[in-house]
Amino acid sequence: MYSSIIQITITILDIFLVLFAFGLAYLIGIQRQGFEGIEKYLWLLYFSIPFIVFCLFRRGMLTGYRYRRKGEIFFNTLFSLIQAGILSSAVLYLFKAEYYSRLFFGVYFAMAAVFVVAEKMVVKSLYDWALKKGFYNIQAFLIGWGKRAQRIADVFSEAPQYGVRVISVIDPRETDMASIVRTIQKNKIHEIFIAIPRGEYYHNHIDAIIRQIEPFGIPLKTVFNFEDIVDMHAKRNCKVGDEEALLLVHHGLNNDQIIIKRVFDVLGATVGLILSSILFIPIAFAIKLNSTGPVFFAHRRIGKNARAFHLYKFRTMYADAPKRLEEIMANDPQAKQEWEKNFKLKNDPRITRVGNFLRKTSLDELPQFWNVLKGDMSLVGARPIVQKEVSNYYKDRAGVYCSLKPGITGPWQAGKRSEIEDYSERVELDRWYVKHYSLWLDVKIIFKTIPSVLTRKGAV
Repeated sequence: MYSSIIQITITILDIFLVLFAFGLAYLIGIQRQGFEGIEKYLWLLYFSIPFIVFCLFRRGMLTGYRYRRKGEIFFNTLFSLIQAGILSSAVLYLFKAEYYSRLFFGVYFAMAAVFVVAEKMVVKSLYDWALKKGFYNIQAFLIGWGKRAQRIADVFSEAPQYGVRVISVIDPRETDMASIVRTIQKNKIHEIFIAIPRGEYYHNHIDAIIRQIEPFGIPLKTVFNFEDIVDMHAKRNCKVGDEEALLLVHHGLNNDQIIIKRVFDVLGATVGLILSSILFIPIAFAIKLNSTGPVFFAHRRIGKNARAFHLYKFRTMYADAPKRLEEIMANDPQAKQEWEKNFKLKNDPRITRVGNFLRKTSLDELPQFWNVLKGDMSLVGARPIVQKEVSNYYKDRAGVYCSLKPGITGPWQAGKRSEIEDYSERVELDRWYVKHYSLWLDVKIIFKTIPSVLTRKGAV
């Protein structure tokens, strides 16, 4: 009931601010363009306000601020207003409302966004202040042990704005269930958190713990521990037919991110191909003059969802490179050990003189812009690896790697990659990228890659 009242109050406040933005935009329109008759524009409110409320509700911006950070609220609110603006403009387009001023429409949604975002920031600040002062605080028990349990205890002790006080951390291995029940009965508890690592104890006792606590009617939050067996990213409730289920998805992108990343890739690859096309002919001539064989080299790599694709490069090795590698493996034990460890050789004798220059300048990778346009790769991503690397690269967690497209560049290429000798370091860099993907991270990696390539600090 309490949260419903807050949600209704915030919704009414949102609508009032949107109406105020509409009126202000109309007054500006009168000053600039001499609007006549506000009734001609009122019908915009009939669908724009429902769109705004729906988009805010869809992103959880009408209530539930206790566990949300200001940055999350800011971007979700702003994105909700942008979505509502796009939907509203689509309605105007479909009804061919040509008399609508674009200036009025733009000022209306811009002001609505400013007002509503500002309101959310104020509400969040007031809510955090109230929680810090002890209002609306809740008391909780934490049942469990290990890293997750410690992180939960730490975050609530270090962040009073959550308004959660963990009054007891109980390790169920060191006490019996009857004692836990008595402790719950003696204290006024609003929530109970369970953070028990997977293992023999979890499988043998978790059901009994939940059954003993359930009669108290206290909200029970069980921390997901699927990471103990699989490296999944998204975990959310879903339905399989009429049955409740839990959706587990590898680290991937939501629908909005997929669209944004693909647009970013297509635009970047198109510009890259146009700018680099003037280099293709001189590079092709240099390759042909230096050694026999094709200009381009297609190599089988592993992409998203473990699908194989052909990665294109300018050829940098002699045409008989596979045969030369076999001879090196047979006659040079040290080189064999180096190859098996890192899948590369220092001072590789298979690389041509022109190929060595192309690699140092990263010009050999220009044809990969075509891979990006085809959809096999992204501008930024993990390293495109070969099949035999999968077992060593991610062992039993290759799904993390395969959840995103590999990239022309990435965190490894953007740094001093020639200085990273440890194979596991490269692995962890790619794992980190997959887990922390954002468009802003892609932009930062691209800007770091450019000087790395120009100065050849990242050359191998």
